[in-house]
Amino acid sequence: MKTAKRLFRILIFLVIGFLVWESAYNEAWAQRGGGRGGRGGRGRGGMDMNPSQRRGPFSNLPLGAQELLGQHQEAYRSLPPQLRAYILTALRGWDSFFPPEKKQFEVFFRKAKNAAPEELRDAFQGTLPPLPRRNVQDSPPPDESDVQPAPRRGRRGRWGAAGGGGRTAPGRRGPRISFTPAQFAKIDAAFDRYVFADMGIGPGLIVIAFSTTATPAANPVLQDSLISQGTLLKNVAFTHPPKTWIAALLTGCEDPIKGKNLRYPSLFEYHNRDMDDKTHTRTLALYPDKDAPPAVSKTRGFGKKYGPLAVRASDFEPAVSVINSELETARQKGRSERYIERMVKPKFTSKMLKLNKTLNDEALMRLVTRTLLASDENLKLDNTFLRNLAFGCLLKAQPDLFLVHLKDDGSPENQHFVQTAREVHQSHYRYKDRTTLAVLDQRRGQVLIIGPDIPAGREISEPHTLQDLSVTLSRRANIRAAKAQGAPLQDLVAR
Repeated sequence: MKTAKRLFRILIFLVIGFLVWESAYNEAWAQRGGGRGGRGGRGRGGMDMNPSQRRGPFSNLPLGAQELLGQHQEAYRSLPPQLRAYILTALRGWDSFFPPEKKQFEVFFRKAKNAAPEELRDAFQGTLPPLPRRNVQDSPPPDESDVQPAPRRGRRGRWGAAGGGGRTAPGRRGPRISFTPAQFAKIDAAFDRYVFADMGIGPGLIVIAFSTTATPAANPVLQDSLISQGTLLKNVAFTHPPKTWIAALLTGCEDPIKGKNLRYPSLFEYHNRDMDDKTHTRTLALYPDKDAPPAVSKTRGFGKKYGPLAVRASDFEPAVSVINSELETARQKGRSERYIERMVKPKFTSKMLKLNKTLNDEALMRLVTRTLLASDENLKLDNTFLRNLAFGCLLKAQPDLFLVHLKDDGSPENQHFVQTAREVHQSHYRYKDRTTLAVLDQRRGQVLIIGPDIPAGREISEPHTLQDLSVTLSRRANIRAAKAQGAPLQDLVAR
């Protein structure tokens, strides 16, 4: 009898221990975004791997994606198998999506619900790869577990992947649909084209500001080939330091700083208040260090609730210290870079790195984490980190108003960054034909403005203040900055 009781107690102890371990494991796995999947963009994201949640064809997707597909099952089932596979792949990154990315899929399903088959065929003509040779009938949606990861798809930052096929009978699966990165990119572009046509997006503004450094710059940030695409203001009065002149640009006013706040509302505040948007994701600002201008004013009716998502690279020094320490330990132990990528880096979550101490947006925290871990160069928290983070913000957050402050350190990578930003400005459906790009060069007192109806190859030598520039840009972005003090350049604001 005593032996039986002892065995029973041991069994109970083991069962309880297992349940505690399983709970902790599932929570850790969920925080990591399902292992390596949590580090992706569109097409790679966190998945709850708790077995109790694995029910139904979409159970491996994040909860928000499950709910979206649950609401639109009929529209989803009517799609071509290749498009279903693309959607399942993309929605794995749901937990890392910014609001505009989520809205794209909501708009897609609203359109697809009422779309005739020929409309979808025309929209995605030439982008969907042929089905595998084993010809099977179209059928209910594939299980998400059929979706397999594939290589990164390219500069735009999303992740290509393989898709899943449909089921033709109980216990039998249809063909597995796999995409090359190039094929995935084609579908991605067609998806954007189809969706953005009905999203009603207004004008936007992208500002790239270069401040002077102590070291003379060997390479100008503006190349002649880029200058020929817009209007160059050759005599803009930049005040020093950058904290002051950036604040003047953002407010359109002289003496723009009062203590730890702006003296007047910023363009970010005006825009978010007009849109009645408190998510902050429509406006972003990236700065190198703590010497950034204040984020918001204390003006009545404005303030924190309408401020931008503001990032200061220097705030991530504690997180970088943790990452460097772990990486150094792994390398001292002789771990391979492959091991580090697969086993060490995935444990660095935004929560583990305590990014919530400086950021209050989950999607931005995940993006910052992925950017930090993308390369050792990013861990220096200099221009390289800010440039890479800026591209991620442009492509994922798709802000209406975006500012990135870089240092004019003479690196040719600055030229490359500006040129690539211009390519995004030209090609991305959020920006092209509706957004103004402004590049500010403090060292040379120049500003290049490119956008719809902006004369190309023109130079203006008359002096202008940053207040004049602020009013000009705010009007092009349809921002009503009531307290701004500058005079707009009329030939650059007529639209």
